[in-house]
Amino acid sequence: MNKLAQYGGSEGGSSTAEFALVLVPFMALVLGLIAMCTVLYFNATLQHAVEDSARWASIETVVGNGAPPSSTAVQAHFNKRYVGPTVDQFTYNSAAAESTCSTGAGTQTFHRVYAHAIFQFDAVLVSVPVGMQASACFP
Repeated sequence: MNKLAQYGGSEGGSSTAEFALVLVPFMALVLGLIAMCTVLYFNATLQHAVEDSARWASIETVVGNGAPPSSTAVQAHFNKRYVGPTVDQFTYNSAAAESTCSTGAGTQTFHRVYAHAIFQFDAVLVSVPVGMQASACFP
């Protein structure tokens, strides 16, 4: 009985057991933060690429004596700037009305670029799709 009492009162290895209990939630938290930062980075690059493409289309229109670039040319420029998941929807409108781009209702037209992408966040047991979209207008 004395040996059993000594064994039950021993604290050797308790820190290892506590570490094992804390390790799983800690790693889930760290990996979740990394995934969230990745989504935020992809969203920022998507927004930047859309804004840059709308600005580029506007400049190309001025340089091209009023002829707007084609949608494929704008998308090619966008693809050079964008780093992230595959874009599943991309639209370019070279004659967007002012009412769709700002609060005004004037007659000025805008170059409007819109893109939508889905980032698949793969957790251990589930896969969560995170939709990202961005649009930009430039006169």
